[in-house]
Amino acid sequence: MIHINTPFSTNDFRSLETLDLPQTIKTWLAKAQEHEKVMLDPNMSLEKKYEYIESKSSCWQSKKLMKWLLGLSHNKCWYSEAKFAGDSAELEHWRPKKRTNDLQRNKIHDGYYWLAFNLTNYRITKGRLNRVKGNYFPLVNEQFRSQNDSMPHTAEKPLFLDPISPMDYQCLSFNELGEAIANSGVVIPKSEEKAKLTIKHFGLNSSCLVLERKTLWTVVRQQYHEYIKCLHMASNGCPVSELKAETHANEILYLVHESSAFSSTAKAALRTLGEAAATAFANSSGKPRIIKKAA
Repeated sequence: MIHINTPFSTNDFRSLETLDLPQTIKTWLAKAQEHEKVMLDPNMSLEKKYEYIESKSSCWQSKKLMKWLLGLSHNKCWYSEAKFAGDSAELEHWRPKKRTNDLQRNKIHDGYYWLAFNLTNYRITKGRLNRVKGNYFPLVNEQFRSQNDSMPHTAEKPLFLDPISPMDYQCLSFNELGEAIANSGVVIPKSEEKAKLTIKHFGLNSSCLVLERKTLWTVVRQQYHEYIKCLHMASNGCPVSELKAETHANEILYLVHESSAFSSTAKAALRTLGEAAATAFANSSGKPRIIKKAA
């Protein structure tokens, strides 16, 4: 998981119009806020609100909205970091819009209907991962769960890692088997529990994801070892080895850049080597791969 640098945070749910957003999103926002006003009508029954939400699903399925949100993550799933290829991206309501379930899928909450049309409650995920999570949304303390739009949901402390949080991405790491694991070196409260719950309920250790991350782990380490080998050869007088080292260095920088699939795994593969040069690569922002157009 990487931090998705959105121009909004959860706390902006009532002040989105003040943010610096693209004009296409401002236009979308104006329409969404009209729907949101309906959700805040105290005279409207819960059942009618649910019906309204379903009838206006085209709002959050807007192609312009999806394109913009996907661009924030370089066309990657906000949770798994996998690129969207044949499978389509889905917009997930971070806080469930109509009901919240416990682990046994029993309803324990009416859902955050007032956030159904709110930009701050949207995340981008692969459909399969979204279905694993479903309507489960655990909190550190259930007593602080917001029951309606008059109660501040911003006081809640979710037990899932949030990709737009400036801290949560630190709680997750990876190992040589390609598995997502809790990052033991983090002092963020509940970090291990949050990581384990997120891994389980977002399907982050599905067989296909584990295989892809394991393959990348091997590739990035091979590139690094070749890089070091070339530097040693250059030090011994080989005239072409330094240029070869640059080639390997560039490839490593591509793999750790946020636009690359599973870039957090690439960084973990380097950081766990415990070598200064590898750590420097892992701590760098990397560089985007330039795709040359055919002549």
